Amino acid sequence: MLAESVDVYIWGYALRVYSPLEQREALHVAAEDLIKKLTDLKTRTKMTNTDQLLFSTVWNLCYALAQEALQQKNDQECMSQRIKILYVTAEKSLCNVKTVLAH
Repeated sequence: MLAESVDVYIWGYALRVYSPLEQREALHVAAEDLIKKLTDLKTRTKMTNTDQLLFSTVWNLCYALAQEALQQKNDQECMSQRIKILYVTAEKSLCNVKTVLAH
């Protein structure tokens, strides 16, 4: 995986990051998404301080990521329980089949 510098521009700020070539497009999409979120927040709140907008947006993104992580954890626990139930049901069915075949 070759890493190359990628220049990303967000509200006039130039950021240079190094990433694999195949992630270049994803970085630009993420930058566009961030610009949209910043612009939306600025429009909704009438905030003019760039630092406040950035921190508010970052905080909102972190909160969304935390909620997503919690949801994934809950989904995994639910799936694990369902797999255990399925396993127990399959084991019982196999035992019943063995019993019927033994007679």
